[in-house]
Amino acid sequence: MFLRTHLSRLLRCFLKVLVKYPPSTIQASPPNKSSNPTAKPHTYPAEMGVVLGGISEIYTRDITFKDEPGYCPRTLSTVYSHKRAQKARGFKQPRFNNLTDGTRPERQDLLGSLVPASEKELLWLEAFLQICQYMSSMQDEWKPGQTIGDYWRGHCL
Repeated sequence: MFLRTHLSRLLRCFLKVLVKYPPSTIQASPPNKSSNPTAKPHTYPAEMGVVLGGISEIYTRDITFKDEPGYCPRTLSTVYSHKRAQKARGFKQPRFNNLTDGTRPERQDLLGSLVPASEKELLWLEAFLQICQYMSSMQDEWKPGQTIGDYWRGHCL
């Protein structure tokens, strides 16, 4: 539970930074992005493409079982979420999907719980954490007298 909560807090900080400092590449913009007149495009490391390319849904495992769905949203209530998960019911704050593999843990058999995540999923997680680390050291201004790195240290880490 703690890890899931902490990752969702990182997601919210990540999204807030992207509103003020969107990626400078056009293809990295969210599909239904509202215009932000104060946004300052920023050049992020290459890992940002990996993160934004996989932020809408979880990459399925290399081995699947008959009761596993083929689609599982990664994020809920974000502009980057899959269209079916943008307006999630209940809690409206952006967050990671709690059912990360599409099934409840008590329904998994032992074999299913031992199969590792796909390589693409692990690469996505690594890229997300690298971008979060990058954002936590950004020296761009968040607000007068505070850098993005200061904001991250106070609110996200």
